[in-house]
Amino acid sequence: MRRSMWKKSLAAILGLSMVFVSACGQSRESSAGETKAQAVQTAAAQASETKGEAEKEVAQSQSQYPEQVTEPITIEFWHTRGSGANGDNMTAMIEEFNASNGLGITVEGVYQGSYAETLSKITAAVGAGDNPAVAIVASGGIEALADAGVLADMMPYMERDGFDLDNIPEGLQYYMTWEEGKALVVPYLVSSPILYYNKALWPEAPGTIQELYAGAKKIYAEKGVPGWGLIMDVGYLQRPVIITLGANGLLTADGLTADGLENGEMRTYLTDWQNGVKEGYIVPPEVTDASNAMQQLFYQGQVGMFGATSGNLKNVMKLSAENNVDLGIGTYVGYDGPCASIGGGSLAILESNNSQQEKAAAWEFIKFLYSDENIVRLHSETGYLPMTYSAAESQECQEFWGQYPGFKTAFDQLSFGKYNEWSVYGAEWKAKVLEAMQYVIVTQEMTPDEAVEFLKTQVSVVFP
Repeated sequence: MRRSMWKKSLAAILGLSMVFVSACGQSRESSAGETKAQAVQTAAAQASETKGEAEKEVAQSQSQYPEQVTEPITIEFWHTRGSGANGDNMTAMIEEFNASNGLGITVEGVYQGSYAETLSKITAAVGAGDNPAVAIVASGGIEALADAGVLADMMPYMERDGFDLDNIPEGLQYYMTWEEGKALVVPYLVSSPILYYNKALWPEAPGTIQELYAGAKKIYAEKGVPGWGLIMDVGYLQRPVIITLGANGLLTADGLTADGLENGEMRTYLTDWQNGVKEGYIVPPEVTDASNAMQQLFYQGQVGMFGATSGNLKNVMKLSAENNVDLGIGTYVGYDGPCASIGGGSLAILESNNSQQEKAAAWEFIKFLYSDENIVRLHSETGYLPMTYSAAESQECQEFWGQYPGFKTAFDQLSFGKYNEWSVYGAEWKAKVLEAMQYVIVTQEMTPDEAVEFLKTQVSVVFP
């Protein structure tokens, strides 16, 4: 943004220089009867007039592009936030915007299911010509939509309205820019995995995964309750732990091939996980609806701790209280201490099949959601993280963290959390890794060594 503004400033300076060069040329060509002072005055007046016209033209240009909303308009917003605290917050935000925007904009929110389901529906709708104006897009879908030219560039709106990109933590800007100088999404439903634990079983949160396994084993031996329940979400929950073993992640840094297979990282992780399942102190995950299934075991006292998104913190707090579970919140951990991933959904304006007025209306809605007040409200009512410094530093947020420190635990993980690498092969490779993990943990038809060898055979299938 700063580079873009500098270019504008430079252009303005060069324009004014040309004006004064032109004015000086005219004074040198003054008639013999015109005094030097008169020539200078004339040149200055002409320069001032020219400068005024130039400034007026720039002002008009800035006010006209990108377009402002000029008449009542209705747009659709496709999102991923259904029932519970998340759905309630989303519904309230839409209703408040519609009642207060003063531009005649009506946003019709349409719940589309999971991130994957929403992405699939967006892709189909773009082809059919009936996609929404604005939508929540998961990190894994941004690259595909950007490459297809589906996403609108929000940078002109940001520059016109003084939207401060530096207010967004650098770690959250990873998925924002696909092409230099363009902003194709803004982070919105930002989350990081955290540990949810029952204080009656766990007196405190573990500091490493080794401590987690040892504690889970002790709880099982003494209480007969598995101490740890792990959900399968390879990019979000498993990848950050594998990184602490020395791998870059599931993929190499350039996203062009697999990582973690040759040096034993995947084998170590799967071996430790399988041993815990076989010995009983780790609950094997469900294949379908794994997160909800694990949470039900937790509320029933049948598992001592699980790892899941911070974006569901408010719901977990509510249900834990209803089931008399004394809930503790801990930092997500790997083999050498804290680790975490950064994930979630971003807000995108869709370029395809939308008019300038529809895109302008979508931007107004995004600005509304990005006010400090609404960011803090999103955070406190759900568990999704503040996505701007000003919101996190606000008095409201600081007071909220003082009362509920677990929410700050999740936010603090942004300092070391990691995004998935950009890769057109990412989704397919994660599906292969998930398949291998299921063979080891769920059906137990493969050993960890066999699973790693299986993945090695799949590298040539997925990657060119």
